[in-house]
Amino acid sequence: MEEAEELAVNRKIARHQKIYDYESVSELKIRALSTRGTKNDMSVAGQDTDIRNAGQEFVRNALAEKIRGGLSG
Repeated sequence: MEEAEELAVNRKIARHQKIYDYESVSELKIRALSTRGTKNDMSVAGQDTDIRNAGQEFVRNALAEKIRGGLSG
């Protein structure tokens, strides 16, 4: 039973990570297109990638805590 719960948690985390990644990449593409023609295209993309990576870690940790709380509660 424990193993099944752990697999369910891992599935939920992976699903939410994929959703977050997709939304982040879509937003990055939109920003890159909206800033096309400026000299800062690469720096904007680099900043967004750093922000996305930090955001992923935050979402991953928050989701894991929420799921753990739901399973124990």
